[in-house]
This record gives sequence, C-alpha cells and structure tokens, in this order.
Amino acid sequence: MKTHTSSSEPHPIAQAFRRPDAPPPQQTMRVLRKASLVVTEIHSEDRDRLVTGTLPQDDAYVVTMHLRRRPKGGMSAEGRWLQPSNFHPGHAGIVDLRMKLVSEYVGPFHYLSFYLTREALDAFADDGGPSRVGDLRH
Repeated sequence: MKTHTSSSEPHPIAQAFRRPDAPPPQQTMRVLRKASLVVTEIHSEDRDRLVTGTLPQDDAYVVTMHLRRRPKGGMSAEGRWLQPSNFHPGHAGIVDLRMKLVSEYVGPFHYLSFYLTREALDAFADDGGPSRVGDLRH
C-alpha cells in the first residue's frame, strides 16, 4: 500500500475549493492517498475572503475533523442552506457525497477531510466481521 502526497494530482475534494477564474486563496492543501482512504488537509488564514466549494458527487462519505473553529459561512445540502454553528476544534462532521453539497467559509479555517467510499467501508466491515454499513441515516 503506497502513500502519495501530491500537489500535481489533487483529489477532487481538494479541487472543490479551487477556482480557475480567481487567484488561489492563501491556503494549504495536502493530500494523503492510500488504497481505500484519501485524507485532505485544508487550511486558510484569510480573514475576509469568501471560499466556496462544490463537493463532487460520489458513492462515498467525507468525515471532516475540525482543527480550528469553523468560521462564518454555510453549507447547502440538495439546495437547502444550513448554518453550521457547533464545529469547534476536535468536532467532526460527516457528509454523504451522493447529495449535491456546497460549502462556504469566510475567515480562517483548518480541517482534515477523510474521504471513504462505500465500497471501502464495506471492505473494512468484511475484514473486521461487523455488518456492512449500508446507508448512514442523516
């Protein structure tokens, strides 16, 4: 199992927050790739810039660990805007990438996103003995 850290071939989750029509925000993105897991670190110190990303739809989940309090902004799931307010350092959230998701931030942020396909979750369950995940209820 090889680990790749590459800025030349970013994962779609890392690409979600890049805009071709604007200079890139001062942010750090690193990607760790293993056979069934991709971890993306996204970090920005910009205080006034709106950063928006549309997450790619996939048969997968993203678990996000906040390393810094989530700044102002919102998240849209299937066109319904939510105002996340309880993401403090150490808190985690999970999103289902089968939904159309848009996320926006205004202010500094720092988090790790763990991208897990449903197939990978099923393989983990098959190896460990518990039942398969199926659909996570949200």
